[in-house]
Amino acid sequence: MVFLSLYNPPLPGGDSVDSAADTDRVEWITVDGEGTDATISEVFAGSFDEFVTEAHQSLVSMEIHALLPATCVTRTLANVPASNARQLMQALPFVVEEEIAGNIEEVHLATGQKLSSQSIPVAIVAHRLMRFWCDRFSASGLSLKTFVADADALDIEDNQLVVVMDGTTALVKSLQGCFACEPDNLPVMLSLLLDDENSDVEEVQVYYQAAQQAQATLAKRLKMEVEGEGEITAMLNVYEHAQLQWLATQFNYNRQRMINLLQGEYGASGNAATGVMRWWPVAAVASACLVIQIVFNIASGLYFSTWADRFVENANNVYRQTFPEEQTIINVRKQMEAKLRQSGQSGPGGFASLFGNTSDALGVVGKSGKFFVQQFRYDERSSELHIQLDVASISQLDALKKDIEQRGLLVDILSANESGEVIEASIVVKTG
Repeated sequence: MVFLSLYNPPLPGGDSVDSAADTDRVEWITVDGEGTDATISEVFAGSFDEFVTEAHQSLVSMEIHALLPATCVTRTLANVPASNARQLMQALPFVVEEEIAGNIEEVHLATGQKLSSQSIPVAIVAHRLMRFWCDRFSASGLSLKTFVADADALDIEDNQLVVVMDGTTALVKSLQGCFACEPDNLPVMLSLLLDDENSDVEEVQVYYQAAQQAQATLAKRLKMEVEGEGEITAMLNVYEHAQLQWLATQFNYNRQRMINLLQGEYGASGNAATGVMRWWPVAAVASACLVIQIVFNIASGLYFSTWADRFVENANNVYRQTFPEEQTIINVRKQMEAKLRQSGQSGPGGFASLFGNTSDALGVVGKSGKFFVQQFRYDERSSELHIQLDVASISQLDALKKDIEQRGLLVDILSANESGEVIEASIVVKTG
C-alpha cells in the first residue's frame, strides 16, 4: 500500500487552482498490506509530479490511499430518520445546511458508518477541492483506493478521543468527528468538545513527540485540564516516528470508522480518480468489441434466419416430392412423423420399411463408388418408392438392385441413360 499525504492548494474565488511549485509538496510512504512495517519505512517527500513518476515506475501494483489535511474537511453528526440510502442522501443537504457558511451546492457530502438508527457522521468538503485532486490523479493516470482526511485515519475505541501532535498541527478524532488545529488551541477545542451534552468521551489519549519539549508541556497541561472534572481519564503517550508513519500504522485498524470521500459523483462510477480515466482506452476498445459483437450477432441472426427459412422451404419441397398426394403442409416435421408411424403400422410394405432397406443398400453400394440421389417419391396408393439417382456405372446400378432384392424387396429399373461421366437412372422399389 502507498500512503500519500497531500497539501491544501490555494483555492481562489474562481474555478482555477494555483498549484505553484512552492506549495506543490507531498509526502508518501510504502508499507505492507497490514501497515505493520510503517514505523521502519522511509518517508519520501517531493513534488506531486515526482510522486507520479515514482508511482508509475515502482508502485504500479499498489493501492494508493490519499490523506487530505483535516483543515480542508468539516465533520459533523447528522440525525436523519431515513430508511434507505437514497432517502438519506436526499435529506442530508437540508440537515447539514446550517453548518455550512456558503452555498450547499458548492460542497460535497460523504457519509460514514451509522452510530445509531438515525445518527450518521458526515464529511463536508468543497467541490472545487475534490475536483482539483481528482483531476490531477486522473491526468496522471493514477487511481485512488481511498481519499480521507488525515485525522480520520487515527484509530479510536468507543468513548475515546485521540490527540496526535506533530510540529505546528494537532490531529483530533472521536466517534463524533475529527479535525486539525494548532496545538496552542487544543485546550479550548477539547474543552468545547468534552463539555458538549452529546459527548460520550470517557478517555482521552494524547500522543506527542519526545524530542519536542513544547509538546510534552502542552500534553501535561491537557491531562490536568481534562481530568480536572474527575470524570474523564487522560493518558499521555510518546511516539518517535513521523506523523505519516503513525497514520499508516493506524489506518488498517480504523477502516470501518473512516469516511472515504470518494462517494457520489467522485465514486467508482462517477470520477476518474477511481480509475475510470486510467482505463478509458481499454473501455473504448471493449465498447468497440461490444458493438462489433452486437452487429455480428444481428448479422448472424439474419443469416441463420434466412437459411432457416430456406431449410423449411427445402424440407417442404422434399416432403411434397416424397408424398405427392399431400396437398397441404402445416408442419412438415409432425406430418413426416405421422407418415412414418402409419408406415410402421402398415407392415413390411410401408414407407418406413422400403425407405430403411433402400437406404441401407445405398450405404453399402456407395462404398464401391460415388452416387447421388436426385429424388425420393413414395406412392401411397401402390406402396412403391420411386428413386431417381446418378450412379458411376451400370455395374454399380446392378449391384444396388441385387442388394435391395436380397433384403426381400423387388426392384424395377425404369431407365438408365448415360449423361457425361454418370448414369442417370430411375428405379422403383416395392414389396415382393
